[in-house]
Amino acid sequence: MSATTSEESILSPGASSYDSTSDSESSHLVRTAIAGVLLNASGARASPIQAFIQESSGSSSTVETIGIILAWSCTVIYCSSRCPQLYKNYKRKSVEGISPILFGAALLGNLTYTLSILSSCEFLFGDSRSDFIWRELPYIIGSSGTIIFDVAYFYQKYIYRGAGKNTSVMVLENWSQIDVHQV
Repeated sequence: MSATTSEESILSPGASSYDSTSDSESSHLVRTAIAGVLLNASGARASPIQAFIQESSGSSSTVETIGIILAWSCTVIYCSSRCPQLYKNYKRKSVEGISPILFGAALLGNLTYTLSILSSCEFLFGDSRSDFIWRELPYIIGSSGTIIFDVAYFYQKYIYRGAGKNTSVMVLENWSQIDVHQV
């Protein structure tokens, strides 16, 4: 058998033992399960969360306290999530390898989320704006705080724009130039 014949048999479409077009029993089972989950999920009871919490627990202050603790914990974690990357960029003096689209999408998402809170009817037309601000403060700080860190990334991208070229390219050394010391 020649080299071209073996290459042709390897590269030919019929050479694979896996046929993705066959309708096996397991793929039918998976599709049926997905359809069942989607149909059951569409029939879920849609009720306000506040009503559900008041029905299920007599102690709403405990649930509210747990919610406040979780909200502030998430705010701290979410805001501090950008710090290690910004510090690493500062130490490397480069933002090479980081997707600006990711940071841009996060920036726009957090900006629109903050604006949606501050433009809600309860804030604009409500009787007690100060209560609303205190209740929504962890979410406002979480989203607007990361806006500041995302802007800091774009600032780093601007000041380090010339740095980091070809940092992801590895150069292999010639084996004859490698000095091997035996212990």
